[in-house]
Amino acid sequence: MKLNNENLEIKKAEVTKPETLKHLFDDVDVVICTVGITRQKDGFTYMEVDYQANANLIDEAKKSGVNRFIYISVLNGE
Repeated sequence: MKLNNENLEIKKAEVTKPETLKHLFDDVDVVICTVGITRQKDGFTYMEVDYQANANLIDEAKKSGVNRFIYISVLNGE
């Protein structure tokens, strides 16, 4: 997939591994997070993804001075 937008930068990280998130949000104002578990087949649990991975993202966002963190959940989405 090729995206052409000078304001877009794609970074790769593993949300269950906090060490891969260091400086991920430097110079970022807003984070919109949609991380959540659906039908895991790789051994991760809800606690590791829905809770801990999102906590890892929030912690890194705080360290980087992110102004707003928006978390989108599908729990009771209907």
